[in-house]
Amino acid sequence: MNGKTIAFVAIAWCTFTAPAAAQDTSQFLVRNATDRVLTCGLRRTRGSMNDLFVVRPGSNWTQATSETTPRLLQCDVNRLPLQARIHPGVDYVLVQESGMVVLRVAAAR
Repeated sequence: MNGKTIAFVAIAWCTFTAPAAAQDTSQFLVRNATDRVLTCGLRRTRGSMNDLFVVRPGSNWTQATSETTPRLLQCDVNRLPLQARIHPGVDYVLVQESGMVVLRVAAAR
């Protein structure tokens, strides 16, 4: 192979693999470490619609995304709504502290 062929192959390889890498998906993950069934919603920043879900005690909720923007997590807990901004690729855990449910970043696996 000559130099031009090697350069062409390298450029072609980068052209075809870059979009695949750019479309890499992450996920939102929330684990319920409380003893309560929680109803939560996830919405985009400045959005008006929630994607509602129920997370049972000891279980995980996940949603795949190809976006990198954070979302607003809202959970109804004892008439005190829990609201927190969560980022894809970061694992979160809902825990009970002093009678209140709070969201924490989960320990690394």
